[in-house]
Amino acid sequence: MKRSIATVTMSGTLKEKLNAASSAGFAGIELMESDIAGHKPREIAAMISDFGLEIDVLQPFRNFEGVSSEQHMANLERARRAFDLMAELGTSLMLVCSNTSDVAICDDNLSSDQLAEIADIAADRSLKIGFEALSWGTCISTYDHAYKVVRTANHKGLGIVLDSFHTLALQDPLLDIPSIDPGQLFYVQIADAPMLSLPLIDWSRHHRRLPGNGDMDVGAFLRSVTQTGYNGTISLEIFSDELKGRPALEVAREGMDSLKKLEADISTR
Repeated sequence: MKRSIATVTMSGTLKEKLNAASSAGFAGIELMESDIAGHKPREIAAMISDFGLEIDVLQPFRNFEGVSSEQHMANLERARRAFDLMAELGTSLMLVCSNTSDVAICDDNLSSDQLAEIADIAADRSLKIGFEALSWGTCISTYDHAYKVVRTANHKGLGIVLDSFHTLALQDPLLDIPSIDPGQLFYVQIADAPMLSLPLIDWSRHHRRLPGNGDMDVGAFLRSVTQTGYNGTISLEIFSDELKGRPALEVAREGMDSLKKLEADISTR
């Protein structure tokens, strides 16, 4: 499987993060919208290419489903602008997070329809939408719920993104992961964490750790993923105050070692 790393995992400037990722042997990155500030998209694309990296995904895009018709129309315009940006960057996957708004509309059919309409616009540009259930999502917080919405939408340009933190933080059973259609599994993010009694959003955004450095059974999660037949990208997405205080290259190298060890562990069991 291809190994990638999210820019949020590392400290420093975008160039420093790219250098660290490339030097550690990663093939791709998850790019945040905030990484683009102050740069021209084509310049960023060229810089990333110069480091021998690919942009796997652009994120995050929030509150794109389970919204009012007025908000949905505004979201379609947001999506079109994002797709223009993605074309300049040279990436084809947009990550859409489940709605966390207090006014989210908990209607699975509505969410499916709204995501399908966005996927239609994306497909016209040969782009795809990956839908990720955030563990603190207002209506959709689990991978199986997100997958249900994706299946109902029935759009080849819409799939799901799995994040080990969100699944393991909720202690969500892994039993249904192997039955996911690998053609609808667009991306997999890996993170460990210590077991803490914190609000999920704070736990996720400040206390994630590299695989093997926390209390979560990341190995069981990744084994379940491989049982689907998935052979795509696994990416380290580690929101961590501790890692942000360390040199980017050190973190990237440790991250690569942790991924290799994780892969070796699951292959021998």
